[in-house]
Amino acid sequence: LPQLPASLQVLFLLGNLFETIPAAISLLPELRMLSFKSCQLREVGSTLPPSIVWLILTDNQLTNLPDQIGQLRGMRKLMLANNHLSSLPRSMTAMTQLELLRLANNRFRRFP
Repeated sequence: LPQLPASLQVLFLLGNLFETIPAAISLLPELRMLSFKSCQLREVGSTLPPSIVWLILTDNQLTNLPDQIGQLRGMRKLMLANNHLSSLPRSMTAMTQLELLRLANNRFRRFP
């Protein structure tokens, strides 16, 4: 990704060929909404700024999420449908502001 303005609050990158979230995302301290819907994501990495409140990772190839995702304590909406997840990190219990969690069409065998 090119250098983006630090003031950026919303970024939609849907339908691209990303396999991981680029490190440049961590340089966006005001970013609140981020979408990598319908990309080729295989991993999230630990590059998300703590300002994220809405994260859309629907329609990817994720098999797990990093424990660091629990550090996004202001998260309100987390969209993870249509991936290959079978569990969630325990650290997500720290997301006390979470209002919406979409997990449809994954590989869960028991309630997370």
